[in-house]
Amino acid sequence: MAIPHPEKAAEGHKGLNRKGYGYGGEDAYFYCSNRNGITALGVADGVYMWKDKGIDAGMFSIATPAGRSPARRQGCGHACHTDVPTTHATHKCHFDEADLPEDAMLTTMPVSPGDIVVLGSDGLWDNVSEEELVEEVERDVLEGVKPSVIAQRLAFLAFEHSQDKHKETPYSLGASEAFDMVYSGGKSDDITVMCAVMQ
Repeated sequence: MAIPHPEKAAEGHKGLNRKGYGYGGEDAYFYCSNRNGITALGVADGVYMWKDKGIDAGMFSIATPAGRSPARRQGCGHACHTDVPTTHATHKCHFDEADLPEDAMLTTMPVSPGDIVVLGSDGLWDNVSEEELVEEVERDVLEGVKPSVIAQRLAFLAFEHSQDKHKETPYSLGASEAFDMVYSGGKSDDITVMCAVMQ
């Protein structure tokens, strides 16, 4: 599920949510499986400040899953979508000190059948605390809803919090601490959420 920033939506930008991939604003996501049963999924978050230099960061996030993701290396990149050529797409306009995709932090953890994995852009994590997220997922599991519905509900919860000027959010807590001031409210942003249930 991908929801664009309200200002981008007001400018006519719409989120696209399809089976296998989608995008909203400068966020994008994908998931796919190959014939060996390997599944890959990911969320890419465009860097908004590139806009000030005339660069559409959304094109990079949309291109990244198809161009340089583990999905392509695992043989399921054909299921991912891109609107820009993938050759060197993630390196164009880069400056010398920029990180490369290969520099990304990788974390490995064991999963068991029934485990639920939630991926999201900062539009989710800045607006929904881990405690609220776990409560929502547990409630959804008890209702027996599909993973796609869990992702939708989490995205809309994050959107509601992002528009609430009085809500205590991870973003407001972080801003209060960083700037030694009392800050309240959510943070408007592109919001992308994926949910998967291990089998």
